[in-house]
Amino acid sequence: MLVTTHTITGGVVGEVVSNPILAFILGSILHFLFDAIPHYDKTDDGKWSWKQILLVIIDFSATILILFWLRPKLSIYNPFWWGAFGGFWPDLIDNVPFWGPAIIKTKWGKRYHKFHEGLHKKQPHFLVGLGIQIAIIAVSLIIHFSV
Repeated sequence: MLVTTHTITGGVVGEVVSNPILAFILGSILHFLFDAIPHYDKTDDGKWSWKQILLVIIDFSATILILFWLRPKLSIYNPFWWGAFGGFWPDLIDNVPFWGPAIIKTKWGKRYHKFHEGLHKKQPHFLVGLGIQIAIIAVSLIIHFSV
């Protein structure tokens, strides 16, 4: 899934549970559950091409804008932010090209990467995979604005 989907759903779960530790844990669990849903999140089979870099820039920019729109004040005590971080950290460890390859070379990193990548199903067509994520974000926003 895109970072936007993971962080918004994690943040909204954090709002609902109102406990920073539980928010982080549930945001993390949701990350892995949502990765098991067929979705679109890579171009060129995950290679770091210019298309992939552009996708990451757009995804990360949208994430920042939406998160600060939903919760403008950044606070270490706010469960929303802990849930959002819980939704983000699994990809932060595994998919960042600056340190991901070094982590994957470790015994733990190799196991973690195998587990994390194993959750991902074959990506559907771009529009279908993106549509699934937009639906998940829409449900999260409905929950956010009704809490």
